[in-house]
Amino acid sequence: MAFDEQGLFRLELEFPKATYAAGEPIAGVPRLRFAGPGSIDIAGSGSALIVTSLVDADGRVLTGAATGDCAPYTIDPASPFTTGLVKSGGFLPDDPSDDFMEAFLKDPLFRLPAGTWAIQASSEFVGEGCTPPSIKLSATVPIVVTD
Repeated sequence: MAFDEQGLFRLELEFPKATYAAGEPIAGVPRLRFAGPGSIDIAGSGSALIVTSLVDADGRVLTGAATGDCAPYTIDPASPFTTGLVKSGGFLPDDPSDDFMEAFLKDPLFRLPAGTWAIQASSEFVGEGCTPPSIKLSATVPIVVTD
């Protein structure tokens, strides 16, 4: 598990294991916790309060996108915001260098070819009504995919 904390907020990224076989579905849980005395209203992207990104062995972030809108969310200590690994990003259909991205993003499961990867969860949000300050959290877990 990896995590990042700022103030009363904690972003966690948890996997049941660190090594997977090529083509095996990868399951992970990104979770945003609030440690305050009650609930809190925040605002973040309407497409994803937690963005999952795929990072290759060279450190390049290959996926992970969210809309720039501002949607309301409520978090409390008893009910953290939890999601699965959600793929997002884009590719150019006529570009052969984007073949991996096209196959990855079109696959309904989160599967990777053999190699060393990292999966990153990030969350950026502001206060109720889209007011500052902004909080940015990021947690990364290395993943090994074997043949």
